[in-house]
Amino acid sequence: EMRREQELASWPEAMEIIHAWPRRQDSIALLEEYLRRKPDTRLIIIDTWNAFRMARRVNGDVAMEDYMPFEELRRLCAERVLGITVIHHDSVTKKSDWVNAGQGSACLGGSANTVWHVTSMRGDDEVQIEVTGHEVKEGKYQFRREKETGHWALLGDAEQIMKTKERQAIFDLLKTNGPTHFR
Repeated sequence: EMRREQELASWPEAMEIIHAWPRRQDSIALLEEYLRRKPDTRLIIIDTWNAFRMARRVNGDVAMEDYMPFEELRRLCAERVLGITVIHHDSVTKKSDWVNAGQGSACLGGSANTVWHVTSMRGDDEVQIEVTGHEVKEGKYQFRREKETGHWALLGDAEQIMKTKERQAIFDLLKTNGPTHFR
């Protein structure tokens, strides 16, 4: 517990956490105003997208309502030395393409410069992160959360790690049960 408090105390003084943001038509205009007051801001994390963006209109154009706010955020990034990370949850309906797995239209994934898709099992200390984008190497990576520090450690290529785990499970089964004969 003491170590965790020391780590939190070492966060940058200029770091600001805003726990609530007005969810309304001019949310991005409010963000622009914030950036005018805080011009040294270099990173914004929006957690979560549904808590930030305006509510959908009845009979509105879902694709445009998804796409246009992201275009505004991209414009902000282009005008400033700024990175914006948007956290968004998967849809409850499974989609075949992980880039479009988020709630809403396919325009969400298409409008982002880089998409990370994080999957894990509840309670598991490992996650897989799939990455794609305009300026990144596409890949699927495995990470493990270190219990002592809370930090995440890169284990490597997720496909290779999963193959290794599957092989280990086979070896463990053979060690426990001995050779198995198939007919």
